[in-house]
Amino acid sequence: MSLFDSIKNAWSAFTPKPVSFNNGLVTSTQQGRGSQGYSTSRSSLSGPVYNRIALDVSVIDLVHTKTDDLTNYSVPMESEIINRLTRSANIDQTGKTFIQDAVYTMMEEGCVALVPVETTADPAVTDAYDIKELRVGTVVEWFSDSVRVDVYDQNDGLHKQVIMKKKNVAIIYNPLYDVMNDRNGTLKRLTKKLNNLDKIDDNIANGRLQLFIQFPYQIATKLKKKEAEERVKTIEEQISNSRNGIAYLDGTEKITDLGHPIDNNIHDEIAQLTTQFYNQLGLSENVFNGTAKEEELRVYYSRTIDPIVQAFVDEISRKFISQTAYSQGQRISYHRDPFKLMPVDKVATISDTMVRNEILSRDEVRKLIGYAPRNEEGSDELSNPNIAAVNQDTAGASSDVAAPDSKDGSALDSDL
Repeated sequence: MSLFDSIKNAWSAFTPKPVSFNNGLVTSTQQGRGSQGYSTSRSSLSGPVYNRIALDVSVIDLVHTKTDDLTNYSVPMESEIINRLTRSANIDQTGKTFIQDAVYTMMEEGCVALVPVETTADPAVTDAYDIKELRVGTVVEWFSDSVRVDVYDQNDGLHKQVIMKKKNVAIIYNPLYDVMNDRNGTLKRLTKKLNNLDKIDDNIANGRLQLFIQFPYQIATKLKKKEAEERVKTIEEQISNSRNGIAYLDGTEKITDLGHPIDNNIHDEIAQLTTQFYNQLGLSENVFNGTAKEEELRVYYSRTIDPIVQAFVDEISRKFISQTAYSQGQRISYHRDPFKLMPVDKVATISDTMVRNEILSRDEVRKLIGYAPRNEEGSDELSNPNIAAVNQDTAGASSDVAAPDSKDGSALDSDL
């Protein structure tokens, strides 16, 4: 390309050029999320917990596999649905962001709908279609064979309600529904306690004084009660109008300062309810703050993360893989790195055991821990590297050597 053509075709984002815009809704926030920007009406505790779980689910690898008839081994394959789930779900979200949004919406609403908003063919006419854009939706109304879902329309930037057949929408129900959504008294009580604690903190932050004023007369009549209220109002005005918050009292008046709100054990109850809520989710406080040990993480993944991921892959395989492809052994499955949560010394020990027992080859172990295969001779074969090939051959040859015979061809007799 000549210098003139290079200058002519050069492009800069800051160069004024005519740009065509889609005249849709213009907002300062991202509207394409199914959970409406992760706005939760629940307590300040459930929101971070939901986000932690959704993030851990989104980092698990999803794969589209086909079972090999000869080896009965699931071989990964490329497809449009796996591209939507891993690479680009829509113009606004990557695959992992889409999964995180879907999981968060599922936990907040009780179920979530994965809506194919753009396909290569009409799903009502044929099952042989590819999904070009996938969105997270929430179910508004249920019918016998259809659902009304609220889903984002990128054409005008608005959320719209559309009716779709259940067979064309992946509807994932929350496996932990009773814990997070419906009848969980623990979360409701915890939310109520936290709201009460917020009210107490607001009262303290607003400068409200915790004290009693003792007057030198009995407040038994309406007249005396009115005099007491006027006296309290006078003291409040003195404190608020004084630069240092000072007020004067009569010599017969006495003030008793509480120093702190009356103790009602609300902090202890919140701590107990929080621990109970974590246990019901298979969580521990150490998992949430990042200090969990291997055993705690194993329980967390087996009781919380794996059931959620399995619910997703089962429903996606059921709805977005045709009956023909399903009968051919095609599935959407997930893979969780078994070495990801282990320290280096344990990874080395387990890898050595796998190779010595000829369960995995050296290249397969390197791939699991994130290293490129060596592609050397024998690196992709199942063999024990601790036993030399010469020794193995020698051992095999010695077993084939016949016992020494006597001159007449018979075996030597013992001298005993």
